[in-house]
Amino acid sequence: MCGSGMMIKSMTGYGKASFRNDELYLSIEMKSVNHRFLDVSIRLPNQFLQYEDSLRRTVKNRLKRGKVDLYVTIEGEKLFQKDIHVNWALLSNYIEILNQIKRMHHLSSEISIDHLLQLTELFTVVDKEEAYSDLYVIFEKTCEQAVDDLIAMREKEGEVLSRNILEHLANIDAIIENIRLRIPESRMLYESRLYDKIKELLNDKIEIDESRILTEVAIFSEKANIQEEITRLESHSSQFRTVLQEGGLVGRKLDFLIQEMNREINTIGSKGNDFVINNEVIELKSELEMIKEQIQNIE
Repeated sequence: MCGSGMMIKSMTGYGKASFRNDELYLSIEMKSVNHRFLDVSIRLPNQFLQYEDSLRRTVKNRLKRGKVDLYVTIEGEKLFQKDIHVNWALLSNYIEILNQIKRMHHLSSEISIDHLLQLTELFTVVDKEEAYSDLYVIFEKTCEQAVDDLIAMREKEGEVLSRNILEHLANIDAIIENIRLRIPESRMLYESRLYDKIKELLNDKIEIDESRILTEVAIFSEKANIQEEITRLESHSSQFRTVLQEGGLVGRKLDFLIQEMNREINTIGSKGNDFVINNEVIELKSELEMIKEQIQNIE
């Protein structure tokens, strides 16, 4: 669609990638929706929180806007093995104290392993140190593939958005042309109404030069002229197409142009003084609102 090779992207999309071998399975899923900025939320098992910064960095290097939720699923017995750490110094102290108690009180019972197992502070169960030296690289590459998948979907959605927006722009251009064709008749009707109103107010009580009345009517009529607004609106519509064709990160540019177009349409509505033009302005606002809804989802 875009001559420069760039495309507009939707902020809505879904991506998934996975890695599997004999020892582990890793799946990374991500979904995104529209957002003013880039907001990345990552959900992964606590054991692998050290990879969160790497995942976040990978996403931020590729995406600029949108709320992105990333989910990590990982399986593999080797990854979830446990170690038991024994506090040997504390254990020795316990045994020494227990032996002292036996001697002092002439106790004959032996210290058994059952006694020691009840002393839970002696033992700590921990996750084994990472047994997979390549896990960092696997996380990073799988995340990059998931982002690729997400971007591909966002580009497809962007194509759909672009087509819809161009259809609405074509409708706006057609409405603008209708208004342009209506301007001469609208101006003539406005001047006629204004002339009749002035004559009615004077009611033949004051002698006034007919040419003076016509001059004043022309002045007021010129103030209601909407030709400049029509020209600027056409210019904004043309710029809108150009930005779409350039592609890339255009969401904020398009939002600015929408605001400018809305301002011109409002001015046309307030100055038009014509039933037909006012109806056309309503149609313009309707088309513009549809475009506005579409660009809220463009990156």
